[in-house]
Amino acid sequence: MQPSAELRQLVWQAIEVEWDRTRPPGGIGATDSRVVYDRLIAEGVDVPPGAMDEILQDLYDRGMITGPRSFGREDMRVHGARDIIEPELNL
Repeated sequence: MQPSAELRQLVWQAIEVEWDRTRPPGGIGATDSRVVYDRLIAEGVDVPPGAMDEILQDLYDRGMITGPRSFGREDMRVHGARDIIEPELNL
């Protein structure tokens, strides 16, 4: 099942909040998928298994995020298991 447009938007907003929170002056924001997932859950968002992985892969493929993927299969299913780094072109 495809993640909804609403969930995609909520994930993107959570990523941007975390980037803003972690970005050093003149630097690049970075977070990881566990932090984004935990933020969404704390806000009461339903995140189905596999949805984060699909959304993050799409953002990565479109060049909107950078960062390596982890190899934890269960973590991939739950929250995508990925470092989420702001591309330099967004500066």
